[in-house]
Amino acid sequence: MKNIVVFNPYKSRELYDILRDRTELAFYPGVVGDEVLEYIARLTGVDVGGDGNARKALAILHAAGKLADKEMGEGRASRVTLNHVRAVFLQEYSSIVDIIDGLHYLPLHELLVLKSVILTLAKTSSDFVPIGMVENTYREVCAEVGEKARGHTKVYMYVMDLKNRGIIITKTGMKGRRGRSTYIGFGAAPLEPLLKKINKLIRDKRLVR
Repeated sequence: MKNIVVFNPYKSRELYDILRDRTELAFYPGVVGDEVLEYIARLTGVDVGGDGNARKALAILHAAGKLADKEMGEGRASRVTLNHVRAVFLQEYSSIVDIIDGLHYLPLHELLVLKSVILTLAKTSSDFVPIGMVENTYREVCAEVGEKARGHTKVYMYVMDLKNRGIIITKTGMKGRRGRSTYIGFGAAPLEPLLKKINKLIRDKRLVR
């Protein structure tokens, strides 16, 4: 045919608009927050490393909603959260398991920094947190296990190594915030089971020293 209409992959902002429109039709008000829609859009948008597939984005939202609904029935949830999205993504994209297996090769203080990232993300219910906030948590974690905390430069090197290994993601600057601070996220793996694994690895590495 002469007239071909090409539908380009969607960008994250476009996917957010699609997800928000469907959420208003399919969910009760207040059950799905903007942070969940923005997170799914960042996972799937073509401008941020995804394939721009709107069906995939909607499928993730649907599955996360089903998981939250199941937990609501058990009295364990009241709304769809980022961790529901992470759990769905892990089930669908098993390559994340390879990353988790790679944690065995991390030195002790990188594990402590990674634990601090997870604790800070969980505490703030955000998908990205500033490195300064992670450093504060890292010092608290080190004090709890009796380790001397490393300085800012060393922590930054650990963060960059975790990024290069594909375990965490980083970006410079955030919309609505001044400055060019480094912000850290974890991608799609669910935080709670990952934290349990990291705690065990930390205990094991401290025992064999």
